[in-house]
Amino acid sequence: MSEVDGSSGGRRMAARWNLISVVAACVGMFATYVVFGVATSRHPGSWFGGVDPAMNTLLGFSALGFLAAVIAAIRAERLWALTAVGFLLNGTPLAFYAWDAIQHG
Repeated sequence: MSEVDGSSGGRRMAARWNLISVVAACVGMFATYVVFGVATSRHPGSWFGGVDPAMNTLLGFSALGFLAAVIAAIRAERLWALTAVGFLLNGTPLAFYAWDAIQHG
């Protein structure tokens, strides 16, 4: 199901996976907020009790969103800027986690 892109004259795939990558990042941020709120409400004296589950939630959604952005790039979908936003939103938490893992073992 490819559609014609008038600017390049070539055929490009419809924007599906790049939209999924951006939506995954937004849903992941909201889910992280919810998980952090639930985790800290169960441990009212410990703010750090909610950090680990919240970060795991964010990293899970980021990994799925990054995979969706890779699929969109491979398919060369239309709206390439949306693919770039998906890489940026999903790659940033993954890069920070990797950097922290390298620094602290």
